[in-house]
Amino acid sequence: MSKNTLVIGASTNPERYAYKAIRMLREYNHPTIAIGLKPGGRRSKH
Repeated sequence: MSKNTLVIGASTNPERYAYKAIRMLREYNHPTIAIGLKPGGRRSKH
């Protein structure tokens, strides 16, 4: 069973640490769920 990583405070701003963390997790095919206040992001499970 694969576990998901939930990132609270996700951002579409490349300067934010949450953006960098999500990008790296997905680069290594970690299942991630990004939760942020602003619409426009995407939800992805790898």
